Amino acid sequence: MMVTASLRISLGVQRRVQAYAATRGMKPTTVMRGWIEQMLAAAEVDRPISLQDALRVLTQLPENRAA
Repeated sequence: MMVTASLRISLGVQRRVQAYAATRGMKPTTVMRGWIEQMLAAAEVDRPISLQDALRVLTQLPENRAA
């Protein structure tokens, strides 16, 4: 069963989604629904972390200096 959900996004994001969908011959709502489903599926099999935690860990990695 499908339900209707309201979502507030900026005008710029809306335009980008519309352009993305148009180039693929899709409706914007179909694109957004697919993205939400993909993210939820990934979250079920993965352990997402915050961007702040990811950046903290990445800044602690040693620099890769090519010779």
